[in-house]
Amino acid sequence: LGVAPAPVQGEVQSFTGKITSVREGFCFMESKPGDSNVYVPATVADPAHCGVGKVLTIRAHWNARNSNWRAVGDCTDTDGQVVPGREQGVGNFPRDPNEPGGGPG
Repeated sequence: LGVAPAPVQGEVQSFTGKITSVREGFCFMESKPGDSNVYVPATVADPAHCGVGKVLTIRAHWNARNSNWRAVGDCTDTDGQVVPGREQGVGNFPRDPNEPGGGPG
């Protein structure tokens, strides 16, 4: 059996997999059982609508710098319904104004 070639930067694939962890601004899902390496930002699927174990179908591009897939475009659940995303920066933890790049100046 040969080893599958590593993905290249920007390569796009579709995945159907379970959500494995949920955070405020993103979640991770499986690209295949046991391999939780698909980053799903809140702009693609709002974590408020994504519990651990929920199955999603997404398109993602390979991010070589982080060695993971990053979801892009629409995301659907097992019923074919689009899982809503949210506007960038909406509902995220407030930034500390004392940190670089944080809060209003």
